[in-house]
Amino acid sequence: MVLRRGILQSAVLALVGCGRSPPRLPSRWGVAGLGRPRSLSTAGGGLFVIDDSPESVGGGVLFRIPLGGGLARALVFESHGLTGAAVTATAIVWAVRRSGELRVATHAQPSAPRVLATRPRGFMSAMVTDGTEVYCSSPDGPTVAVPLAGGPERVLFPAPSTALSLAPDGLVFVAGGAVRWAPRRGGATAVLAPSHGVAAIAVRGAYAYWAEQARPRGTLTGSLRRVHLAGGDVETLVDGIDDPDALAVGDERAWYAGTHFVPEARVGVVALGSVTIADRRHPVSESAVAVTSLLCEGPSLYVAGTVGHNIGGVVQRRPA
Repeated sequence: MVLRRGILQSAVLALVGCGRSPPRLPSRWGVAGLGRPRSLSTAGGGLFVIDDSPESVGGGVLFRIPLGGGLARALVFESHGLTGAAVTATAIVWAVRRSGELRVATHAQPSAPRVLATRPRGFMSAMVTDGTEVYCSSPDGPTVAVPLAGGPERVLFPAPSTALSLAPDGLVFVAGGAVRWAPRRGGATAVLAPSHGVAAIAVRGAYAYWAEQARPRGTLTGSLRRVHLAGGDVETLVDGIDDPDALAVGDERAWYAGTHFVPEARVGVVALGSVTIADRRHPVSESAVAVTSLLCEGPSLYVAGTVGHNIGGVVQRRPA
């Protein structure tokens, strides 16, 4: 296995305050020395992140970072890159960019994967798993459920999905110009809302939330919306925002990150904003991190992105 310098630097470092974290967690937590971290997820007491970097010879690494502190561990390395990954407390599923293979392995033996499926054009980056099946699609194929134990896949929708999120007994996904819901074990899909340019989607409680990008890009016409999983009117949480390309939802607030281009200054301003769901308060601040992924779990907001050439890719934890 060829490893790069960033892996050797990926100890848990003191970077960011953690606010209302559980008392046993360190008060300051973060990881530096990565390339381009993306696709955050948590399972089994760890935070998982895909890291793409030229230092890995164009490859991709899937890291597990202990939430309670300790060294980050490289579970998967693919020299030709990873397009996406999904994790459970015991299993890892990932898609290999060059071969188009969808692979699964245990945390204990990540170097002994099984191939679940193969696509000539590969799999899209959006994928989730409930521990029984992984839900994913290829750029030119249907949205499918693939059993982790092996066996035939099931078609959930005849078009590819650009974003996916697990819901109670169902799957919320973006396909065919709409936010849709489908029962995980098979059955008719339902349209929850029409949509355009959805950059990210998340389910929290009884609602599906999504971030819609600006049209044209960079024009402060992006928005955050939500709809009840049982259907109904679409609510706009906030409109006229920086072009959002990452989303995380907590019990009280929804977070987004985006970039707005300022023509007179010829620069892009990176913003990290949030909206309080109950009263729609909407604080925004300029972000030093060029955010690629957000994740809200309990009292913590996890932020992945890059900070210039000297620090590079980082993963931070902040109070949610």
